Amino acid sequence: MGITCTHYLARLGYSVDLMDCSENFGGYLHDLVRQSKLPLELSNRELLNIILPSIVFYEKLGLL
Repeated sequence: MGITCTHYLARLGYSVDLMDCSENFGGYLHDLVRQSKLPLELSNRELLNIILPSIVFYEKLGLL
């Protein structure tokens, strides 16, 4: 849900910082893909398509 909110806020013109404690953004969606038969490369490519220029992703931040 974080990526979806981030994407729509960016489309509305906001600059958005997306923070994650892991090195892969996608949170729960990324975990589901690892458990499915969908290739990880495909899901990563699709997730990257949602990231707009006004979105900054910070990875490996640890627990906030």
